[in-house]
Amino acid sequence: MKYLTKHKQHAFVLGLVFVAALDDPALAETNYTLSFGAISDDFLGRTEQYGILAYDGLSISTSTRVGQFAFDLTLGETFENEAVDSVLIFGDAGYRFGNDNWQVGVGQFERHWSPSEYTSLILSRNAPAFPSVYIRKEEARTSDVPVLRWIGPWNGEVFIGQTDDLNQPDNSLILGMRLGFEPIPDLEIELVRVAQYGGSGQPDGFDTFLDVLVGNSNEGDSAPANQIAGVGASYRFGPDTFSNRIYGQAVGEDEAGGLPSCFFFLAGLENKSRLFNADSTITLEYVDTTVNFSDAGFCGPNTAYNNDVYSYRNEGVVMGAAIGSESRSASLRGKHDFDTWALDWNIGKFTINDASNPNHSLSTTRETGTVVSFGASTQLWGGTLQGIVAHQSFDLDTAEQDSGVRVGINYSQSF
Repeated sequence: MKYLTKHKQHAFVLGLVFVAALDDPALAETNYTLSFGAISDDFLGRTEQYGILAYDGLSISTSTRVGQFAFDLTLGETFENEAVDSVLIFGDAGYRFGNDNWQVGVGQFERHWSPSEYTSLILSRNAPAFPSVYIRKEEARTSDVPVLRWIGPWNGEVFIGQTDDLNQPDNSLILGMRLGFEPIPDLEIELVRVAQYGGSGQPDGFDTFLDVLVGNSNEGDSAPANQIAGVGASYRFGPDTFSNRIYGQAVGEDEAGGLPSCFFFLAGLENKSRLFNADSTITLEYVDTTVNFSDAGFCGPNTAYNNDVYSYRNEGVVMGAAIGSESRSASLRGKHDFDTWALDWNIGKFTINDASNPNHSLSTTRETGTVVSFGASTQLWGGTLQGIVAHQSFDLDTAEQDSGVRVGINYSQSF
């Protein structure tokens, strides 16, 4: 009930808007989804790959459209993930305009900013969602403005929200900006930036906001602000159904000369083809959040997702890559869509907390090992039944994940 206590006005407004939409069923188009999932023990990367509710929790979701207004609400309870607030898990109320390609609204929902389907260094599904107000361009379309035509189809988002973590000031603010564009066919580029500022005992006036907005945060009132910014890119060879794609993302934890510094990165290679009489996607991916010292002596170990004032976490969970700071992972993943069922699998090698930082988000000591998982899904009783078996070979004491085998099941039905 913590969310309803701290953000009861936000939840109340979402509830009122949703009820009002249902008050005239002739105008409202509403869908419902009931979901149940359980897993014997959590494992590293589950939420980042599948989302907060996958294999964990009981929830009911509603999606309503009334004219240009859209409302989404998910109420429920997670069983394994104690970081997720009970009752209101997701909520979103927005107004669509510009041929439904723009939306302005207020919401609490998962964001994934990355060219990788599985991992994001800056905003992923790993941590519980936080409330925010936003404006978003959803579909990538070419601008009619002559000076912007060269960037090709583009989309993006700007938001300002609020995160909650014991290791940062109460009511801390978070500003996010994303711009994606395709200057030439099959080359997609994504510019991303997130800044944390304000909160109890910290400057949060309009002047501070402007300094943070333009990146002027190395001195003055905005000096405590925590910024992460960078770029992602991908290039596809061949048609969508039978193709190869290379991608990468690099973000910097600090700012120097108006540009990001103290970089960490991910890179991947994706192949789409026909295997075992199934449409298949095979992905090889490497993620590295270790940071070396610069020539001037800045940066160094434990730089990623760490700041003197702000933690890059919501409810104790890192908002970027699931491996957290000072860690590495190499994974081989596959997805196969058969006629009546689907299979996904993952084989990953991990080094977590390489510097043995006792304040690491996952473990107080360095841990190495593997995570192997196999998942399958099929249609059953008008809904989707999923099952997963995973093995994690190492303990993560802070995250309370033990080594061993875990088994999970999930069922969802829309009506």
